Formats: sequence, structure tokens, C-alpha cells
Amino acid sequence: GTWEVDLTATPPRLSWSEAYGRTVDVPQQHLPLTLDGAESHVHDDDRAALHAAFEATLKDDLPLQLECRVHGAHGVRWHLVRGRSQRSADGRAVRIVGVGMDVTPRRRAEAELHESRERLVRILQTMAEGLFIMGADERYTMVNAAAEQILGVPAEHLLGRHVDEVPARRWVVDPEADPRIPRQRLAAGDAAVRNLHMGIERPDGTRRVISINALPLHDERGRPDGMVATFSDITERLAAEQALADSRTRLSAIIESASDAIISVDVEGRITLFNPAAERIFGHRAADMQGRALDVLLPEATQGRHGAHLEAFVRSGATRRAMAAGRVLGHHADGRSLELDAAISQALVNGQPVLTAILRDVTGRVAQERALESTRRELVELTRRLLEQEKQTTRHLAQALHDELGQTLTALRLHWDALNPAPEAGEDRLRSRVGHLVDTANRQIRHVLGELRPPLLDEHGLAAALDNELQQHQPIDRTPRLALSVSPRVQAQRWPADVEYAAFMVAREALLNALHHASATRITVRLDGDDDELRLSVQDDGVGVTDAERAGRPGHLGLVGMRERARAMAGVLAIESAPGRGTTVTLTWCVADEPAVSDR
Repeated sequence: GTWEVDLTATPPRLSWSEAYGRTVDVPQQHLPLTLDGAESHVHDDDRAALHAAFEATLKDDLPLQLECRVHGAHGVRWHLVRGRSQRSADGRAVRIVGVGMDVTPRRRAEAELHESRERLVRILQTMAEGLFIMGADERYTMVNAAAEQILGVPAEHLLGRHVDEVPARRWVVDPEADPRIPRQRLAAGDAAVRNLHMGIERPDGTRRVISINALPLHDERGRPDGMVATFSDITERLAAEQALADSRTRLSAIIESASDAIISVDVEGRITLFNPAAERIFGHRAADMQGRALDVLLPEATQGRHGAHLEAFVRSGATRRAMAAGRVLGHHADGRSLELDAAISQALVNGQPVLTAILRDVTGRVAQERALESTRRELVELTRRLLEQEKQTTRHLAQALHDELGQTLTALRLHWDALNPAPEAGEDRLRSRVGHLVDTANRQIRHVLGELRPPLLDEHGLAAALDNELQQHQPIDRTPRLALSVSPRVQAQRWPADVEYAAFMVAREALLNALHHASATRITVRLDGDDDELRLSVQDDGVGVTDAERAGRPGHLGLVGMRERARAMAGVLAIESAPGRGTTVTLTWCVADEPAVSDR
């Protein structure tokens, strides 16, 4: 619509075209006829601009052009107002004429476009990927925050600058990529650049590898007009991929060179990995085993059960079970049975459990262990028989010494005393010497009898025999001091004769070792137990023994003898010692014990 202001009237008078009433959404009869009336319809925030525009037109004869908001019957609308002053011959403004139009749709579109641009800028600035837009002149027109960070160059050093002016050296990393950088390809209007790997050296000297994706931009005539590119820093990813590749190479080398069979199966028991050691152990080629069921490697008797074992292991959630957690049987291609130590583990691969077993062929070792065990049992039995023979032999020898030689010497002494009760002169010295020799022989025989046949053991038991043994070996100066500690409940306790004899001999050997080699100040023998158990220990506070001495001092079989006696009586011998901290020899026997020896 059109409008006119007559400046010659007082006050100046406004007139409107009918179309303008419809434009400002005000009925024709209600349109204001004065400038003040028109100003009342203008938004408060735009009135100052309206005054300024009219002043410029009236005083300086400048064209009137203004966009302002106008209150109408249906709300606020944006109007574009244009006008020009008409002047008299003396240059005085007499009239202002103009047009007006409703530009609300355009203003709304511009606001939406501005908001859309602001939203786009916010999105681009929060992207993890770097982004830049380059014009046809190869100058940066937009750079987001991620691009600044990745390139190591602030935005103010990029915007408006030519790509070659940016202080960051570039080179193509991927040898299979097009050697031309994206801008050269895109400047010619070529197709998009995808995943081009490039190296950059940032101004601080650090080197990074980026992956670029770029699209060409075209003007309204379809001519190349720059490009838009996104890129990401893939330095860590490439390093991780290389580390993964190296790890896979090392793992493959380990699997290929391992001496144990390594076999992987899926949850259905289908073989997915069969290394060379598995080929050697089971006699099957790896190429023939791929995808086959694990049953072919198992004895017929166990083929129906292994599936349930695998399922139970998967459900357990355990990641691994150690080698020798269970001995398993295998089946060789030639029909032989295999003894195998096994370790099993599980891992998720592409979301599916994969079970891997490491199998060690111990068939030969098991056969040797069985033969060794048989030999050991035979040796234990032989030792038991030898010790029993020793016991019987010493018993017979002691009996012979006591009944024959001892009685003969006693008779000799009696006859000697009765032969010449009143010796002649000169015979007294000879008689005294002969008597002394006879007494000495008797003492020596009693000592040998004590060595061969422990005193009091048969008649009064182990506690009394140990007490007598300590009294016999107590040094005159009582250094070391010997002590016996016997639990009250075993004072009169009796155990099997062979057990008591072996225990006494072990205690005697340990006591003599401590007396002769320990340099101890105190040696204590302790005895405890009940009907089904015997516990005996000999403890000293001496110099202790080394690991090498535990096996027996050169030329001495004392510790070895104690071990064999323990095995023969189905007991457990433990030797605890450390240099400077004394030694404790402990013998334990139980009715149900198996032969064993422990050195700690």
C-alpha cells in the first residue's frame, strides 16, 4: 500500500491507500491521520529508529527506508517502509510519499535461517571430528574447535589464510592412496575423497596421523567452488592396530612353536584351532581337523560325556582351569590311548564363547611314574624287611652276647675268685689286672647290648626307653642339657612293636646328630599321641643344617636312615632347620598314614 504525509497541514496530515489498511491489518476508517497516531501503532523498541529515519529524510533529503514492528488486530507484524520527501522551490520539504509492505514471512524465514545456522555452528563446534570448509581460492572459511585441537593451530591462524600458509607440514601416509592431496582432487571437481590417511607435523613438532573425508562444493552453475572436509586423529588407533597385529603375530608364533597341543573349539565342540604340536600328539593333520567334532580325539568310552563337561565349564563363568587340574585320556589316530595333562580356558570371540585347551602328552611320564611307584613300593617293602631283619639280627646277637659271652665272663670271674682266695706273694697284682679286664669286658658287653637292643623298650615301652637313652648320653658337664617331655596320657602308652622300635632308632639318631654336630646348649625330646597316633620330635637350638646337609653329610647316612625307617613304618618325617636357628626332627605315625617324607 501507499501512504503520504502532507507537511503543509498543521499538524501534518497522513493519508493511506485502501490496500495499506489491509497491509497493516487495520480497517481503513481506523487508520491514524497524524504522525503521532501512526507512531502509537509502532513497537516501542522501534520508535527511536522511526524518528531517526524521518529526521534524516526531512533534514538531509535522504531516502526513507526502515523495517519496524507494527501492532495490528492479529498481533505484531514486520513492515518494510520506504519513502522520499518532496520539496518546494526554496528546498523546503512539503510532502513525504512512500510505500509499505508486510515482510513478516521473510523476517520469520531469516530468523529461522539464523537459528538454523547457529544450531549448525554449535553442532560443528561440538563434533569430535575436525571440520573445515575451504573456498575455491583454497582459503579456509570455517574451522571447528576439533580441527584447531587436531591441527594444533588456533582458528584465527587458519581463517582467511591459504592452505599453504598454515604452519603444519603434511604428507600422505597410506602408500596405496592417491598421492594428490584432497584439495587438488576436489578443486578439479573430482569425486569425494574417502579415508585418505595423511601425516601432519604440528607447529609444536609432534606428529599425528589423520584420516580425511572430503566432498567438493559447487556454485549455482555447477562449477567447483571449494570443498568441505572432516578428519579425525587416528594416531592412537593405528598404534593400537599395529600393537594388535604384533600381538597376533607373537601369539601365532607361540601357538605354532608350542610343544603342547593347543586346541580351540566352539560351544558345539567343533574344532577351530589345531596347532602343529596337536598334529604330532594326536596324529591328525590340522587341515583335516578344522570343523570336526572333538570326539575323534577322545576314547570311545568318554565321547558321550565331554559335551556336558564343556557346557558346565561355560556356565561356570570361570576363565581358566590350571594344567593338571585333571588328567584326561586322549585317542591317537593309530588307536593308542594317551595320558594328557590339561588346562582349559574360555573367552568371548564375536560374542560367542570359544574354549581353548592346552594338552601335554604325559603318556611316557605316567608309565615311568607307575614303574617308579612300583619300584618305590618294592624298595619300601625291602627296607621294611631289612629293618625287620636288622631288628631280629640285633636281637639274636644281643641274646647271644648276653646268654653266652656275658655268662661265660661272669663264670670266669667267679672261678677266678674261687681259684685262689689267698694269693701268694706277687700274685695279687696279676689277680687284680685279670679281674679288671673281666669287669671291663662285662661293661663293654652291656654297652653293646644297649646299642643292639634298646634297654626297657620291650618291657616298659617307648617313654621309659627314651628316658634311659637321655640319661645314658647326658654329658657330665650337662652341656648340652638333655630334656624329655612326655605327655601324661602316653606315659604307659604302647604302640606296635615295629613302630616303637623305629621311633626309638629315629630319636637316637637325631639325638646323636645333635650331640655331635649341632653345638647346641639344649636338646629336647617330646613324645605325644594316643592309640592311633604317635608324635615324636627332637629339637635343638644349635647351628642348624643347610639344604645340602639334609640329604646326609658326606660319609654319613643318619638322615637317610631316619627317612627309610619312617617310610618302613608308614610314618611321616619332617626336618625343619635354618642356619643358626636350630633343627627340629619330627616323626608322625598314624594308623591310616601312607609313607611320606617332608623337608621344609
